[in-house]
Amino acid sequence: ATRGSSSVVVASSPTGLSAGMLVFISATLGAGSDLFYLYGTDQFTHIARCTDVSGTTVTFDRPINASYISGTTQLGYRTTANVTVRKSGVRNISFTKSGSGDGWYFTFEGSDECWAVNCKTYDVNSGQSHVRLYGSYRTEIRHCDMSHMSDLTTSTYILFGDKSSAWLVVDN
Repeated sequence: ATRGSSSVVVASSPTGLSAGMLVFISATLGAGSDLFYLYGTDQFTHIARCTDVSGTTVTFDRPINASYISGTTQLGYRTTANVTVRKSGVRNISFTKSGSGDGWYFTFEGSDECWAVNCKTYDVNSGQSHVRLYGSYRTEIRHCDMSHMSDLTTSTYILFGDKSSAWLVVDN
């Protein structure tokens, strides 16, 4: 897979993959990348929507946006199309932490075109974030007020995104 590619060829025809499903493309990074300490061997992840499957060629809607990929490219997908939450979100809600519980206010995990709009969150514990994106595609965070962290010593974020693509974070 190279920068600008909108298709990959896999070893065998993918069973259960069809147009409209999300595909998760991962690969190792080439020389010069300093991300190994964060992500181990599969530091690159690109999420897109499958537009066609023809034999062993899988085509997707967003071209790969990296030029530092090397090694084996892997393609993943969920075999049951209805397990992905699509076009859903939260709007006009406010949360304030009470006690010392763990967790995130909003987690978008494996979601497709989901959103948080006009939401307010106040206070998260060390090692947590107000919003967590993991394996998500085209998530929108708009007009939200996210503030305060109890402890800034360990990995505490307003927005923590990992292995997600095509976010829109605006006017927060």
